[in-house]
Amino acid sequence: MIMSKNKYKPFKFRYESFGGIIQLQKPGALVYVDQDFMRSLGYPDSPLWDSKTRILTAPTEVHLALTRQCDAGCRHCYMDGHNLSDGSEEMGKAGALAALGKLARMKVFHVAMGGGESTQLPWLFEAAHAARALGMIPNLTTNGFSIRDIEEAKKFRVFGQVNVSIDGVGPMYAVLRGFDRFDEAVRALTLLRKAGVRMGINCVVSSDNFDGLGDLFALCKKLKVKQLELLRFKPAGRAAGSSSDFLQKDLSRQQAWDFFPKIMDLAKKFKTPLNIDCSFTPHVYAHRPDKKKLDYFGVFGCYGGDMLCGVHPEGEAVACSFAPGENRRVDDIDEWWGSDDAFYAFRHWEDTAPEPCASCDFLNLCRGGCHVVAQHVNGDIFSPDPGCPLVS
Repeated sequence: MIMSKNKYKPFKFRYESFGGIIQLQKPGALVYVDQDFMRSLGYPDSPLWDSKTRILTAPTEVHLALTRQCDAGCRHCYMDGHNLSDGSEEMGKAGALAALGKLARMKVFHVAMGGGESTQLPWLFEAAHAARALGMIPNLTTNGFSIRDIEEAKKFRVFGQVNVSIDGVGPMYAVLRGFDRFDEAVRALTLLRKAGVRMGINCVVSSDNFDGLGDLFALCKKLKVKQLELLRFKPAGRAAGSSSDFLQKDLSRQQAWDFFPKIMDLAKKFKTPLNIDCSFTPHVYAHRPDKKKLDYFGVFGCYGGDMLCGVHPEGEAVACSFAPGENRRVDDIDEWWGSDDAFYAFRHWEDTAPEPCASCDFLNLCRGGCHVVAQHVNGDIFSPDPGCPLVS
């Protein structure tokens, strides 16, 4: 993106070793700029500019799971959400507000709130307003079942975007989730749009619903959603199982190869704004797309433990929402974030990349695919993603 002082107004910025990250309001974007560009905008030099570190001073986005409580019981819930806990072991309201304060002081830009089902928490909107007051943009993922009327929908205006989870249209909705509440999810999206809330759809893509993606794109056009986010089926929570169980749900070899051209054709046909989960990048790069375009549109592989950090409801900080823990807490994230051994496998995967990744022209963009999948299937987090069409 080309910026000028006259056309684009910076809303918030953060120094980094390469220069800085600038958050824009219109258009809404995070722009990475070099040191000379920071100077041209009038920012003074920073001591960070003498640093050689490759790690960001803080994540740009934190996925903050506020609770494991959920009354839906989806089969593939990565958080193992349930409706049996009283939440006594979770951070709760006080812990979540403290975490938001800590993240704001580190100049995190976005906080993606979720669960479990965080709309079951009586203090969800208080936390969202607190994030806004601290200068961060809160987003939300929800099943949508609690949004039953327009007045309820208006409460969600505090969020930058609300994504409702829908994995398929009609009967296909129940294939992964194990129950049919499709109409309730559609009702939520309709009410959110009428309330003036920016809304989107999250879809977990598996071998089961791959053939039904066309219907989902058509639904997006019908409901006028602002974004469709395609997420890969992950081996976490109730979706973990054995490696063979996971491989039955992950895309088949043919589906993995067909994924990128299929979604590009559908996005073009239905004019659907599309976002692709970073774990799908091997499926994209296998087709050798133009690297400059991919770089411009921000199609990158795993940046867990760097651009991204996850926080579990109990306060444990993890490299991404699906990654195993390292006994690190969000309470003192500012103390250990800059440590070289924090999330080492995620931050340094490229340094010892095995073949065929080491010789791949897209290594610095793909970064080996999903390390959580590799760990689960291969037993080695430093191995290549077995779902990559070129690896399999």
